[in-house]
Formats: sequence, C-alpha cells, structure tokens
Amino acid sequence: MTRDPFDRWLEEEFAAPPSAPAGFTDRVMARVDVTAQLAASPAPRVSWREARNLSALPWWVRATMDPAMVLATIVAGASLAWREQLLQFGDDLLAGATRLSPGATAPWAAPLQDPRVMLVVTLALAPSIVWMSVRLYRWGRRLTAR
Repeated sequence: MTRDPFDRWLEEEFAAPPSAPAGFTDRVMARVDVTAQLAASPAPRVSWREARNLSALPWWVRATMDPAMVLATIVAGASLAWREQLLQFGDDLLAGATRLSPGATAPWAAPLQDPRVMLVVTLALAPSIVWMSVRLYRWGRRLTAR
C-alpha cells in the first residue's frame, strides 16, 4: 500500500502532542476551583416581582417575565393546540356572515368568497390589529403593575 505524501506530512507534524505554555495548567485549575466554589454557594432567593426589576438578569430571562410575552405564549400555544377548531370557527363565521337567511346569500358579502378580496381585506385590517395589540399590551402592563 502506497502512502500519500500528505499522510506522511500529517504523521510527522502531529507525532508528538503540542505542549501547553508555562503556567497554563495552573491558571485553568485556579479558574475551575473558583467556579466550583461559586456553584457550591446557594443563590439568593428573589421573588418574581423583585426579579422583574433586576438588570443583572440576562435580557432573555427578563423577557420571559414580561406580561406581553406570557400572553403571546398562551395565545400561540392555544392556537396550535386548537388550530382545527379555530379554522372551523373561521369558516363558520364567514358562512354566517354571507347568509341573511338559511337559503339566501347577502349581496354585499358575495365578494368575500374570492380569496383575493379576502387578502385585501386582511391587509387593510392589519394596521388596526397591530394598534389593538399595542393597546392590549399596555392594558396588561397596567394590570400587572398594580
């Protein structure tokens, strides 16, 4: 079996493991010792109301305590858990909006059955939905600030 020059070069270069610089092992072990002491000390207990105002916590921990984040997580979870029921409810709502009586279709609601029209209506309502979500966020923040 012939050996590639690259394989020979690799074996020559890495035959002996590289040595650590002087004092490197001592510095690493000192850090490990300090880390072990920090892990052994008990963390102070803080209530969740006090923790919301602590800037020492990482941003992602503070974000989980935000009422808007909690509400958004609940709404997202509910919409994932009951997505079939929500879609059926939307279909029923649209069907109810297009009927004045059991056999008749409202003339003003007939264009809503076109998907392009529904897209335009949805895009037209999007700013009001964003505005309402900001209002709900502020309302939730006022409720939890008390």
